[in-house]
Amino acid sequence: MIIDDITNYQRYQELDDLARALEIMYDIYQSKNFPTDNQELSARSKINSVSFMSRLPGEDEQFENHRQWLDIHFIFNGSEEILVGSASQMEVQQAYDQSQDIEFLRGTETVKVTLEAGQFLICYPGEAHCVGVSGNPEQAVPISKLVGKIKMTD
Repeated sequence: MIIDDITNYQRYQELDDLARALEIMYDIYQSKNFPTDNQELSARSKINSVSFMSRLPGEDEQFENHRQWLDIHFIFNGSEEILVGSASQMEVQQAYDQSQDIEFLRGTETVKVTLEAGQFLICYPGEAHCVGVSGNPEQAVPISKLVGKIKMTD
């Protein structure tokens, strides 16, 4: 797991696909124009644009886990709390779907991270994460984010 500010994107230059995705996210953030379409960067990387209304803490805290792709959760607008825990310590709720590279789990987080606009979190395969929780415990808030996907296995 990596937590950082988008202005530090150059720290990751030696990781080609990751560096490219972070640089594109940085450019989008600097432009202040949230994209409405998804971007295929290569066969091993892509960026999805997502806008939604968050949910309050405690509401349907279902974790997702990936086995082949890492996720970059970059907050463009709003505040999101993301819960992270070890997939191996959780109970499977929905079996792994290889075509979508996702399984849904229930369990307890080991880390709660609140991301504000301009910040990102990287979750590697095996790091189950529960997304979409409001960064404001009193009310649901609108969130716009970019989700980068980098393939880690063949």
